[in-house]
Amino acid sequence: MDIQIKPSLQISDQGTLFDPETGDTFTLNESGLILIKMLYEGKDPETIFLSLSQSFNLTRELFDRIVIDFKSMLKSFNLLINE
Repeated sequence: MDIQIKPSLQISDQGTLFDPETGDTFTLNESGLILIKMLYEGKDPETIFLSLSQSFNLTRELFDRIVIDFKSMLKSFNLLINE
């Protein structure tokens, strides 16, 4: 999992993601908030999987699909570095 989020993004504890470069604001659900915060903190994929699987009872296969979809969404909104 190589997802590098733009360092300028601002993430609130309530699930609001703000891109100061564009002024765009996004709302994250609970799992998306946990995922993006852990990515932003540079957590490794296994640590993220363990955290989300405990909180949301995810299988590895479902986690992998969620990450692929989440990365695609972040990329479509230009929230990643070098994408």
